[in-house]
Amino acid sequence: MRMHTSSPGERGVWIRRENRIVLLPGGAAGAPVAAGLETELESAPPDYTVCDFIHPNIDVAAQYALFGMLREGGVARSVALMILAAVKAKPPLLGGVYQVDQYVPAMRARFWNKGWWQLIPAGRPSACLPATARGEPPLIVFRKSLAKDPAALGRALLSAWTECSFSVPVPAPPGPGGRPCTRPKPAGRAAMIVAPATLVFDRQSTVAGVIVGRIMVSSSGPGSVTWQARPTASWVRLIPSSGTATAAGTEVSVIVDASQLQRGARHITNVLITSPGARTADLDVEVR
Repeated sequence: MRMHTSSPGERGVWIRRENRIVLLPGGAAGAPVAAGLETELESAPPDYTVCDFIHPNIDVAAQYALFGMLREGGVARSVALMILAAVKAKPPLLGGVYQVDQYVPAMRARFWNKGWWQLIPAGRPSACLPATARGEPPLIVFRKSLAKDPAALGRALLSAWTECSFSVPVPAPPGPGGRPCTRPKPAGRAAMIVAPATLVFDRQSTVAGVIVGRIMVSSSGPGSVTWQARPTASWVRLIPSSGTATAAGTEVSVIVDASQLQRGARHITNVLITSPGARTADLDVEVR
């Protein structure tokens, strides 16, 4: 703000006229005290809005949390901008910020022969997953329970960031978009439901070398969901292995090849059932 006045210390009621502030005498709504008491408003440099954090590799809850960190200032602001810069770098230094049970982290867990629930150490709200041997960049993941608490999620993201390491420096963050953020309220989205979540088979029910069970894949909410099953063991397959499910549900056969299993042993595996933009479902399969 730049002030030009011929009477320093003069006080009064002010009104705004376009980009100028005009002081009125003695609180009256009359003429200005003097022409020199008009104050020209300088345009403040544009700052970031929550829309500047929109990115397909940043979970929506994380977008709001990062914006909250930015508004907090200090170290939190710096880290929020560094995370944004790392995700937007070309090639990306950070693969994204996700809820731990979403598709990308689930696939990272599968590459390491783990379940997604094993990615974050017990008692921790978040983690920075290291780069993989096949060249995929690190990921920041956080627990689903934090999605509705932006302040707590912001602290978790800051903590996870301190664990991340990169082979090259993080570039400068992109500047603000400079336009008002008119982010629309997201429309309702169908969620995927898999039931039951666990199948337990008795080896005695084997017929022609296989054991067959069934699950239902359906949607909750408007529309339908596309899904794909990804078994983590060679002795389990699903028919069909992918499809589109509505609220009415799709019946899926779960087939266990008993010939691959050691007799007298207990066998446990899981099947990842994924859907773009939806929570990954886990189907636990046990043969006794």
